[in-house]
Amino acid sequence: MKYLRFNIALYDWDIYYIEAERKKDADAVISKLHKIRTGKETIKEIRKNIENNDKDGAQHLYNLTSRKSVILLYKSTNKKDRINIIFHEKRHVEDRICKHLGIDDVESAAFIAGYIAEKLIPIL
Repeated sequence: MKYLRFNIALYDWDIYYIEAERKKDADAVISKLHKIRTGKETIKEIRKNIENNDKDGAQHLYNLTSRKSVILLYKSTNKKDRINIIFHEKRHVEDRICKHLGIDDVESAAFIAGYIAEKLIPIL
């Protein structure tokens, strides 16, 4: 399992990147998601996806009350698709932050996008 956590201090928003690489990662992933409080039904579905060894997929999960977002990536079959999926989910995170905080100014949205990209680049 790959795991990364960082915070956008200006908006006090935590972002978690979790990559479930193997079936045996299920317990560790679920443990992290319980702490973030992303919802019991969603967690059951995620466990099933990991244990079924789902590939080339991901989910964006969030807890708006505590200002937390999760990018959960399942095993990828190739690097190109993996990068595409990560950036697809990254966009969901950006949109969720902007919507929740009422940010409609493109410069602030671009700041969020750049900051998240800077943090995710090392895992690519």
